[in-house]
Amino acid sequence: MKISINIITCCLLFIFISCEDLVNGDGNINVNPNNPTSTGYQNILITAEVGQIVLQNGESARRSGIFAGTHTGIDRQHQGYSSYTVTTTDFDDLWDDVFINAYRNAKFAEQAATDEGISGVTIGICQVLQALSLGTATTLYGDIPFDELVDSNFENPRFESQSTVYGKIQG
Repeated sequence: MKISINIITCCLLFIFISCEDLVNGDGNINVNPNNPTSTGYQNILITAEVGQIVLQNGESARRSGIFAGTHTGIDRQHQGYSSYTVTTTDFDDLWDDVFINAYRNAKFAEQAATDEGISGVTIGICQVLQALSLGTATTLYGDIPFDELVDSNFENPRFESQSTVYGKIQG
């Protein structure tokens, strides 16, 4: 009987003490390690590079091939794209690949590297990724937003001509 009372007492003691640090003191139950709010430039740069891979080798490349006539098919997406039966929403994900996954992440990586005091080659890599993203976008779509693109005050940034964008990228 005495052993069972000791076991029950120990179990209750562990239960009451074990959660105390989680809800009191140093334990912060609102911090989700799987949802970071900040990171170093290396991690952001990797996402920009992966975004660039998707942009250059993914759906944009396939769709360009269909429109150019080098990829053909008779069914599903090929049929609609081959006859140019498309809507603006068909390109939403492609624009996300350019302006969010590739360009914005490269811009954020450059800012994070600058904030960390990193310069030189790292900044150059970020700028090349940005130029490649916008160069690809203007090559595929013609007029694109450029100057007002990074300013959050512009909900609908002004589009600039393809030749102007090329000049700004290469200048």
